Amino acid sequence: MTVARFEGTDPVARYWLANCEGFAVEGAARGVVEELQRDGDPHVTARLVVRTRAGRRKIVHAASIASVVPAERVLVVERPRRPRRQMPHIRIPVAGTAAMVARPLAAARPPVAAALRDIGVGLAELAAPAVATVAHSFDLFAAELRATIVRPWR
Repeated sequence: MTVARFEGTDPVARYWLANCEGFAVEGAARGVVEELQRDGDPHVTARLVVRTRAGRRKIVHAASIASVVPAERVLVVERPRRPRRQMPHIRIPVAGTAAMVARPLAAARPPVAAALRDIGVGLAELAAPAVATVAHSFDLFAAELRATIVRPWR
């Protein structure tokens, strides 16, 4: 026997949302439906009050219910999708800076200019992998920070 699962916008799912006290909640929220809150229409559930395992009450909007499985008395809450932000890549013009400093000196003192050019190119070759590694480390740190940050206003 297959278990009937109804999507959140389905009319049957709306019926079960109006009669789901005592159902288990899984997904983005976990617990048991304790109370149904309705706005204007007494037949349409707007919010569910969910009692979590820790004994706290959590308000879940009915629009965030992905599916209802009435045979198992389970509601599945979808996780909110957050678009990933692209971190701007920082370019450090090491070689361009050396060339910019070396040009005016080239006219006045060719041997000094040649030495500066060689040093600038050497530094740019040495610094480029280090700059890329540090930038990548900051990207990883930012991703880890976003994943572990505690937001008290939620």
